[in-house]
Amino acid sequence: PYTTLFRSANETATDAQTKATAATAQAANAKAYADSLVAQSENKIANPSFEFDFEGWENSGWTIDATPANANTGTKSAVTDLTTTRTLTSAPWPINGGERYRFGMYYRGTSGSGSMGGGFRPQYSTNGGATWTEVSAPNVAYATTYTSVTADTVFPATAKMARLRLAWPPTTGISIRIDDISAKDITLAQTAITNAATAQTAANTAQTAANNAQTAANTAQTAANNAASAAATAQGTANTAVSN
Repeated sequence: PYTTLFRSANETATDAQTKATAATAQAANAKAYADSLVAQSENKIANPSFEFDFEGWENSGWTIDATPANANTGTKSAVTDLTTTRTLTSAPWPINGGERYRFGMYYRGTSGSGSMGGGFRPQYSTNGGATWTEVSAPNVAYATTYTSVTADTVFPATAKMARLRLAWPPTTGISIRIDDISAKDITLAQTAITNAATAQTAANTAQTAANNAQTAANTAQTAANNAASAAATAQGTANTAVSN
């Protein structure tokens, strides 16, 4: 009976792992599809890699580094120290209220270490750019190598225009470099992004079930081995008794 128990548990574990593998593949496909929709979305930043210096940007305190080796892509990047507040503000673009945008950039520290505030500060206008309202976004952490970071923002229903402001407060001893800035409308891609996240959750659940089934199969195998050992011992005892 223990051998039968092991076989049943092992079959359950194998079936669970097959389902987990399939679910993981489905999640990967869903994420790839969502990522492709985001990638295809138009970048609203006209000069995202500073190849045309600060054309299309309002600049406060940044300089252009034209050394290709220092850029993430292309030949240029923007660099500054944080001895005082530093900002870059993109040219605005029209939006429909309620749209979801994903802002992205590559950045790295060029000197210093430790924590720093600042990063994405998306803004919207309801009156043709006469005034701007800032949307809160998480600060980016210090990094010593180029690091990709994104932040999603849903603009309110009254928004008519948007722009991206990048801002860092004074931080002693730290200088940073940025490149490849993006602002993409992912409103239509959001359903695919949500589906991908749901698929990944299902895959994680399936993998947990597979792991639990394998643990049960291992326990059944141990029980079968113990039963076989006990049976062998009993048979040996019986054989000795018959011989005597």
